[in-house]
This record gives sequence, structure tokens and C-alpha cells, in this order.
Amino acid sequence: MLSGVGPKDHLESLGIDVVFDSPGIGQNLMGNEELPIVAQGTAYINASLVLGYPLLRANASLDGDNDIWLLQAGVPFRGFWPSNQSNENLPTDLPGTWGIGVVKGNPQNTAGYVRLRTKDPRDRPEINFNLFASDGDKVDQSAMRETMNHIRRNFVCSGAEVVETACPSRLNTDGCCSDPDVDAT
Repeated sequence: MLSGVGPKDHLESLGIDVVFDSPGIGQNLMGNEELPIVAQGTAYINASLVLGYPLLRANASLDGDNDIWLLQAGVPFRGFWPSNQSNENLPTDLPGTWGIGVVKGNPQNTAGYVRLRTKDPRDRPEINFNLFASDGDKVDQSAMRETMNHIRRNFVCSGAEVVETACPSRLNTDGCCSDPDVDAT
């Protein structure tokens, strides 16, 4: 866009000379949604259940391809932000705490965008994945919810307690929150 290729109105609003009007530039940005599921327990957990990076196919998969990637390392993985190893203000995890990161591949939501804030190449652009904003994202949410319930159900069956959950009370044995409104979010 800085070179003058992109949506004419956007480029002109920033004072960038338009070389080629291409309205699709910066549109249809997709991102792989990710969420952590953290559990704690003293129950024996088979290493094959917590080590590795399996691919799964959710029932919501539109094309029948594997669309869920599980990040399992036997430690709590809460995503890509500062951890308690790099941020001493965060508490350390208790022994027996571990987790699984769930990543939704092949996302159906294409509502994201990238826009320039200024014409200065040193300024960061506006990047918005616009998660949960399109009809395609209902497929993504369904796949994530299905996988989350599957993993939590396995945790419950193994004797591990899911310690970081949106449920206001304990999980049901099927891995779902007892409140359907919370489970639907």
C-alpha cells in the first residue's frame, strides 16, 4: 500500500499517490484462532496423551480435512505472550499443572483486514483479524468448542481438574460447562 497499490480511497486519505487501485489489497485477512486448556492433577497421565502435536478433524470441518492442531508438551501453554519465566510478576504454576494449546487451522472467517495508519513506513499498520465477525466464524467456533469439550472430558476422566475455565462452576463429566450460555461463548 505504501507503494501506491491498494484501495484508492484509503491511499488517497493518507496522501499516498495511487499507482493502481486494487480494493482487495489488505482484505480477507485470516488468523488461526488459539486457546489454552490448563489442567492440574496428580493422576497418572500417559505421556502419549500429553506429548506431541496431533491433528484432528472436527465435525464442523467443511472439507473433511484435519483442522485442529493440538500443542501438547506436558507443561501449561497459554499462548504466545510473556510467561512467568520472562515476567516475574506472574505467579509460577503448581506442580502437576499442564495443558494443551488448541489451534484452529483452515479458518473460515475472512473478515480481517490490514490498513495503514499513516504513510510513514515506520508506523505500525492497523491489523484486525475481526474474529467472531462473520458467518464463516461460526464454523470455527463450533470446531473449537467441540475440541475444547473433548479435551476437558478427557481431563475429567483422567482425574485431572481443569483449573482455568470460563465455567462459573465445575465442568460436567461431558466436558461442558453446566451453564449452556457460558458453554456457547
